[in-house]
This record gives sequence, structure tokens and C-alpha cells, in this order.
Amino acid sequence: MLARRFLLVLWTLAACASQPPKPPASERATAQPPVARREPHLTQIHGETLQDDYFWLRNKGTAEVEQHLRAEAAYADAMMRPTEALQKQLYE
Repeated sequence: MLARRFLLVLWTLAACASQPPKPPASERATAQPPVARREPHLTQIHGETLQDDYFWLRNKGTAEVEQHLRAEAAYADAMMRPTEALQKQLYE
């Protein structure tokens, strides 16, 4: 019983220690995720009406969609920056 409890505590500590570091508070505060605008679009399929507020994002190649995708990529890069060393280590 005591051995099981010890292993559980050891496993829990190992799991906590292996968590990736969080970005500094200053970086988290400045990096805001891009928010896509909502534009209602209705589609009729088999007598059902479906509403897709983000249908405009299907217009690949338009300046607005490309700008939004670049903003999402920049946000992802900013959020993943603290894990660059780990990413490199995993890749190698």
C-alpha cells in the first residue's frame, strides 16, 4: 500500500515537472489571438437551413482571408516561442 502511494506521488511529481513552461505574463498579455469577423451565411440542404458565420473564410486567395491566416500563424508562433528548445530537441 505504501509502495503504491509512493509511486503515485512520484508519478504525479514527474508529470508536473514535465509540463512545458508557460510564456511570460508580459508576452501572454501582448499576444492576442486574432478574432475572425462573423458574417451570417445560410445554406439550404435537404430542407434544413444551416448557418455558418465563418463561411467567408472559404474564399481562399482573397486578401482578407490571407491576412487572417497570417495573423493566426503569428499568434501560434508567439505562443509556441517558449517551447522552441524542446521542439528542437524532439526533432533531433
